[in-house]
Amino acid sequence: MDNVLRNLADHTATVLLVLIVGVLGQLLAVYILGRKIATDHGKWRRLLEGARGETLEKLLYDHLRQHMTTQERLESLDRQVEELQRQGLNSKQYVGVEFISPETNFWHMQFPIPGSKPLRRVVPTKASA
Repeated sequence: MDNVLRNLADHTATVLLVLIVGVLGQLLAVYILGRKIATDHGKWRRLLEGARGETLEKLLYDHLRQHMTTQERLESLDRQVEELQRQGLNSKQYVGVEFISPETNFWHMQFPIPGSKPLRRVVPTKASA
């Protein structure tokens, strides 16, 4: 038990430093997010401040129309991605190889000459021990 406590005591400073940095990082993230939200709300307030009647209606209509077209594009892209994934899973894929080098033994593989008889291996009937 003394070894465990001694090891914990040795690493206490490091653990505290990591905890402090983590908490400060979270506080900074909350602060930045709060500023971003406040800035976005301020932009809308300034935009809608002078808008009354038809102007406000036009602004809201344009925003709604832009939102709907963006949403339609996203849904269309989602459908296309799903279709491509479905086609990829249900189809065979072929890969073509083109030899750029005129060398006949490019990959150090030997291919039979066209028209020649294939080499047949004699398979032993019994496995040798």
